[in-house]
Amino acid sequence: MTVKGVNSQDYGNVLVFVMEGNLFAEVQIRGQAGGALMVMTSMPIANKMNLDAKLWRNQVFNEVYGLAVPEPASTFVSAYHTAEGR
Repeated sequence: MTVKGVNSQDYGNVLVFVMEGNLFAEVQIRGQAGGALMVMTSMPIANKMNLDAKLWRNQVFNEVYGLAVPEPASTFVSAYHTAEGR
């Protein structure tokens, strides 16, 4: 609540790291197929149980700054994937 001047698009772009970090961890634990399956099946369950981290993150930003958080920018995602060698 005390940090000011955070750009909403930069804040939205951080979601890419969170989501891909989660997928990476699941793949390390469960293997490629099991990790992908776990991530895909957990999303609807998390929504029903009110455990949606993206929703929480956006609510906090909106409360502090009064702004909506945009989706990650396609140019950022593309540059991120290029840097990873994808």
